[in-house]
Amino acid sequence: MFCNGCGQPVPPDARFCSRCGAAAATTPLGTAPRIAPAVAVAILLAIGAVVVGISRDSGKSEGRTVGAADAKTKVTYRVAGGGGQVSLTYHNASGGTEQNTVSVPWELDFQAPIGTFVSLSAQKEDDSGRVIAKIYVNGDLLQQAGSSMPFGIVSVSGVVNSSGGHFNSLTPAQHLEQAVALKGMDWDEAVRHIDAIPSNTPESTQAKALGHQLVNEGLRSSISSLVERTLKKNDYLVTVSEQQDQLTVTGDSVEDAGARQRILAFIRAPGDTKLCRIGFRAVRLGKEVHSLNCE
Repeated sequence: MFCNGCGQPVPPDARFCSRCGAAAATTPLGTAPRIAPAVAVAILLAIGAVVVGISRDSGKSEGRTVGAADAKTKVTYRVAGGGGQVSLTYHNASGGTEQNTVSVPWELDFQAPIGTFVSLSAQKEDDSGRVIAKIYVNGDLLQQAGSSMPFGIVSVSGVVNSSGGHFNSLTPAQHLEQAVALKGMDWDEAVRHIDAIPSNTPESTQAKALGHQLVNEGLRSSISSLVERTLKKNDYLVTVSEQQDQLTVTGDSVEDAGARQRILAFIRAPGDTKLCRIGFRAVRLGKEVHSLNCE
């Protein structure tokens, strides 16, 4: 026998249901018990939830069509400069914000869905040299910025798009044009365009000449930054830069004649020939100009 109130089985001689307390008006065995309306609704809702869950899970396991928002794109953060350290703030692969102090050059690759906002900021940890920040999407430059200011800050940002392969679609003439336009602004990007020009093209001769020029300029910039950092570590108050064919030193320390002689001796210690090979012909210390032996 079953209780007509809750469907609980009850003994034949019972007067009340032990589960719900209802009078033992019962349904004979073999007859489907009546289910209270509230219980029926709860069961149907539960069944519906299970069905919906199965349907959703089935859609995942069967494999669904990947939409544009789900497509992944390669994002590259790149920071370059004259050496030293920079403080970084950037959006990472999960969309969060990270802060780190790193040595340059520095690079980070990750995958991001199309439409993702990406950003990168870099601040120099000292008052010398230059810092350049760039974001690439599938190898194409999205945005770049640079600074030579003391403790300068640069920031770049943008939205990840599906445009890839623009760089590889350029002709040798277009690569050369871009390299010439970038040589005074972005050494790394200019060299990248030069490297993409095949050696069997008419543009290759001019590209090689431009490449040698850029290499010398890059070395000159690196040497001036290195000299400045080393002098400052030895308590000289100076700024070192390259002015045409001169390595120029300015600042409070060059006002002292003895300090000028020590600085000049330090700069020329590796030998004039090495400085001459990368285009320097003289060292300027304040108002004094000292010619290098480049014969």
